Amino acid sequence: MNFWTAAFLFALLAEIILVPCYLFAPFFKGGRRPLVAKCVCAALFILIGVFAMIASSNYRAFAYLMLGGLFFSSFGDYFLGVAMKGKNFIFGVLSFTVAHLLYSLAFVSALAAENPARPFVNRNEMVSFVVLLALLAVSSFVLKLDMGKLTGLIFIYACVILAMLVKAISLAKTLYEAGDSYWPVATLLLGSGAVLFVVSDAVLSLTLFAGKNSRKMTVLNLSTYFGAQTLLAASIYFIR
Repeated sequence: MNFWTAAFLFALLAEIILVPCYLFAPFFKGGRRPLVAKCVCAALFILIGVFAMIASSNYRAFAYLMLGGLFFSSFGDYFLGVAMKGKNFIFGVLSFTVAHLLYSLAFVSALAAENPARPFVNRNEMVSFVVLLALLAVSSFVLKLDMGKLTGLIFIYACVILAMLVKAISLAKTLYEAGDSYWPVATLLLGSGAVLFVVSDAVLSLTLFAGKNSRKMTVLNLSTYFGAQTLLAASIYFIR
């Protein structure tokens, strides 16, 4: 095991230990401690991505775009950590929108590397996106989500994250069919990471717009979120 592989594994272990501490340890409560702890957790998933890239000598567009997504996610973490309202909330949503666009482009670049003749968007992806968007619209109506003036911004964000999910599943499917040496781990990290991200945002939507704010919902939101980012960052090591 070389130095960078050890650093990659150490960063993974540190994230696995620190996130529960951030969520449950009394030391991280009060004042600016929660914000600082959240930013440290965000810095760790960036380090996981950086160390994964170096350890695997993965300097393809996929790795750089994924790192860009991780960096913009950390900006979103900061803004939402400061306040879940006003300009900070808007800047947070915009940061995550850019992050998901970069993730999507990373998946597109990896798909193109696997099959250069593949179209940018195929029929299955378009159908999947429309179905997911329809399910989102129906669930928003049934759950009576009240987004007020933020409806337009949240709709754009929802479209972007659903596109990210569709592209992630397409890439996972392509890696599975190609049968590359790392496909079992790569597909698991990629698919699970994208799904957990959507679950995290769904929980956050219920918390913010459906009046279901509780400690359990907050823990579920943040645990699935950091789980998603950790899995996506680690995928850089395996998707080359």
